[in-house]
This record gives sequence, structure tokens and C-alpha cells, in this order.
Amino acid sequence: MIEYLERLVEEEKYREALDVAERLIGQVEDPREIVRIHAARVVSHCLLGEEQAALASGEFAIGLAQNLEDWDSYGTMTLYVGVAYARLGQLPEVVSRMYEFLAKAHLYQTASEYEYNAWYNLGYAQIALNEPNAATVSLSNALKAAERSGEHRYAHGVRQSLVDAYLRAGLFKPIPRLLAECAAYLRQHPELSMHKMSWANHIRLRCEYALATGRLDRARVLATRALQAVQGEPDHRFLFHVVLAKTASRMDLPEEAIGHGLAARTCAVVCRRPDWEKESTDLLIEMIHRYPDAISSVDQYHTGTRS
Repeated sequence: MIEYLERLVEEEKYREALDVAERLIGQVEDPREIVRIHAARVVSHCLLGEEQAALASGEFAIGLAQNLEDWDSYGTMTLYVGVAYARLGQLPEVVSRMYEFLAKAHLYQTASEYEYNAWYNLGYAQIALNEPNAATVSLSNALKAAERSGEHRYAHGVRQSLVDAYLRAGLFKPIPRLLAECAAYLRQHPELSMHKMSWANHIRLRCEYALATGRLDRARVLATRALQAVQGEPDHRFLFHVVLAKTASRMDLPEEAIGHGLAARTCAVVCRRPDWEKESTDLLIEMIHRYPDAISSVDQYHTGTRS
């Protein structure tokens, strides 16, 4: 029955797996089988978006797996507990769990397939914690691990995050090569389910790179064209309103900067993204402090009624 439970998880039948696990947990006495049941529960709860339930199962069973030296169950549960913490925004816990996973990587067999995921989650948390230099190391390791595993789609996403980390760290030399590799992958794989969002993020990164290297006109042109191409898609439009707000501010165009900042915040609200709301609000506060006299004319600029 344990093998059947694990097969249900592999087949992504997570709710059915949880039902089976619930029946088994009261019948099994072997601690190694108990650990395997909890590992299946952690993965299923996490991938169903039930983070607190994943933590409840995982925190209990990780120590047991470690005592039994069941390293594959230990690694699987440690990784997914870290993912659950990431979804709950508890970033220091994410960093701690990913380091714990990676410290035992030499002991894994099946859990070794998660190595690239662990490095990526670590890098993602480090970016969010404003540790971009550490993130460049973690994400570089994630990219190498993904390429070794033949996970080319995952590697593409890691490259985009790595560009973001390099931009934040002010390390520009590796960026052109990474952007070229991202562009080539997107051209070769138009069938991707998230192709348009990935394309939008790629253009945003090109804009941010142009902005960071002082090519303001280039950033403005790229972002304006992209904004025109994503009419009616607030998740994509948010990205380019942010770039245009930053670019206009650098070009000392206060009304345009604040107008795009307001538009970005509107998109964030529509998308129900609190992280984007915070980003656009912080950007607006910065610009309003810089251009206090521009507020009175922003509404006219923003609605296109300025005379």
C-alpha cells in the first residue's frame, strides 16, 4: 500500500493520496513506513496549496527520517517544507531549509533530483532578502544542476532569475549572454504554456539592463512597445509601467513617472498581488518625495486630458 500511495503522488493524484495516507497512518507501525507516509502527505499538501498542513506533517517527520537515516524522505520533506515556507513569505525559514537540504545532498538517491529546485528556492529567498550577491551564487548552482538534469524549461526560468540577481548586484558582464540564451529558448519553444508571461519578463529584464547601463532611450522604447503589445493584460502591463516609471524619473519627467507609477499600482490591485502593490507604492512614494509639485497635474496626464 505504501508503494500505491507513492505512485498516486507521482501521478499527481494528491487528494486521493491524502485519503490513502489518512487510512494508512493508523495501521502502520514500522517507523520507516510512517516516514514514507508523511513524506507523501507533505508533498501532496504542498502541491495542493495547503501549506500549514504540509508544515504540520513535515516538521514532525523530518526529525524521524533523520534519526532513521532515511535520507531520501528527509530530503523530500525538507525541500517541500521550505517551499511551503516560501509560499507563506517566511523567507529566513526558506533559507534555513534549503541549506539543510543541500547539506545532505551527497546522501540522496531519488531526492537528488530536487537539487536544482533547492538552489533556486534559496536564490529566490536571497533576492527577496536583499542579498543579491549570495543569490547569484545560488542561482548559478541552480542553473548548472538543472542543465545536468536535462530540465531545460526550468533552466530557462533560472536564467531569468539569475539576470535579475545580477542586475540587483550591479554585476553586468554575464547578463548579455544570459539574455541571448533566454531569447533563443523563447524563439525555439513558442508552445510553452507560460510563453507570453516569460516573454514579458524577458523584455522587462532587457529594459532593466538598458536602464542600469544608462541607455534610457533604449529602455523607454522597449518598454513602450511592449506595453502596447499587452493591452488588456494587467499582469504584463504592470512590468512595463514600472520600467517606464523608473525611466521617466531618470529622464526627469515627473508627470510621466508618477503617471506610470499610478498605472502600475492599479495593475497590481487588479492582479491581487500584494507584493506588486508594495513595489509600486514604494516607487510612488519615492517619486512623490522627489517631485512634490508634480502631483496636481498627474491626473490630467494620466487620463490624457492635459491641455
